[in-house]
Amino acid sequence: MDVSIVVPSFNKIDFLKRALRSLDRLSYPRENFEVIVVDDGSKDSTREFLENFIPSFQFRFIRHEVNRGLSAARNTGLKNAQGTIIVSIDDDMEVIPHFIEEHIAFHTTGRKVAVMGNVQLAPEVLRTGIVRYLSTRGVHKLHEGQKMPFKYLIFNNASIQKSTLFEAGLFDEKIQVYGGEDLELTFRLEQLGDVEFLYAPNAISFHMHYRHIDEVCRLMFDYGQTSLAYMIHKHPQLAETVKAHFIEPVKFGRDTIPLICKKILFQAVMNPFFFRILKWYGTYSPTGRPSLIYDYIIASSYLSGLKKSRTG
Repeated sequence: MDVSIVVPSFNKIDFLKRALRSLDRLSYPRENFEVIVVDDGSKDSTREFLENFIPSFQFRFIRHEVNRGLSAARNTGLKNAQGTIIVSIDDDMEVIPHFIEEHIAFHTTGRKVAVMGNVQLAPEVLRTGIVRYLSTRGVHKLHEGQKMPFKYLIFNNASIQKSTLFEAGLFDEKIQVYGGEDLELTFRLEQLGDVEFLYAPNAISFHMHYRHIDEVCRLMFDYGQTSLAYMIHKHPQLAETVKAHFIEPVKFGRDTIPLICKKILFQAVMNPFFFRILKWYGTYSPTGRPSLIYDYIIASSYLSGLKKSRTG
């Protein structure tokens, strides 16, 4: 078996049906890949649908009777995968027919590689400012020839050798709240020292589901208060990656002058009044520009959550 496509799912039956239909259109030889759907305790009709689903590809589904979170769902799929290459997508993604070929092309050298595909907006998604902004983050900011940072790898459209994932230790199942499980794992992959992070621009998937800015801010606050606080405790080196060092007290004599200036500036603008003004702009702007404003909205939300975790 060449490839195992792992799809975790929770209460998204309509999106999941579309995702699986797109996998049924894949051009890769049917005998060389399998699809594993992990139903993470869905309360909708996901279970009934999967029990009666008969696709043209090799297919299995595994059910968690209770919701255990995305990390646990991904791990269940990984532990049951037979392929040497894991391709991971979310249940709200539709993929192009040659999706597997585009990923596999990066796994022919024998080196350890972790590949991020190209996530684009599905045609029906409303192009609000926050949606446009979120669709241009990560790998979409890379210039030609630029090295891909580990933090850009997200497992909603990614591929990696199964052996490399097990060497790194799989997803941390203590991370159960939205967000962070990708970053924590990719940090450990980076620490292995011999994993190359690559971008596959032609491995295209279409994201069918985006959120309102209010929900994004709430999720980011919860992420900061729970998952991010846990990750920084586990890996203090991650603090700088997520800009958490900006909310630390200024340490005169120890901090560099540029860091002191950044801390003072960031802490000055991280206040409720300033946040409300920029969030109002971010809510009603249709452009997603300037991206600096949305950068601030996102960072302020999760860093506020992180501060809350430390003050109680």
